[in-house]
Amino acid sequence: MRMLAAAVAACAVVSAFVLGRTTATQVAEAQVAPFSHFQCYQTNTPTTFKPIPVVLTDQFGTSKALLQRPNLFCAPVRKQLVNTQPHPFKGAADHLLCYPEENASKTLVRRVENQLGISMIRDLAPRWLCVPTHKYEG
Repeated sequence: MRMLAAAVAACAVVSAFVLGRTTATQVAEAQVAPFSHFQCYQTNTPTTFKPIPVVLTDQFGTSKALLQRPNLFCAPVRKQLVNTQPHPFKGAADHLLCYPEENASKTLVRRVENQLGISMIRDLAPRWLCVPTHKYEG
């Protein structure tokens, strides 16, 4: 059940990231770093969190959601392939595809801040590597 919750959270994070990159205004676009690989950590947020209602619109449609306490934190990461060559593809890498991973947990506490407020995160457990990806139409 915990992995299912982490998977749903990862999808929400990726959707929100891609949505922000594809629908953001020019002012917000200037704040977005170049598209990168991300490693996503399952985390505990000990601070209280009041659910936040939002409307999400992406290429798949519009939906209403109620954001719950965050439990996944994704950080830019540099990936190096071992004993294989990268697959060349055409088109912009404007989406993320996340691969489950097994990795050791990191016990630390960090303060984070975004449009939804300030939180504390702790006990990071790597769960996903999200790779810039191009989605073809049709």
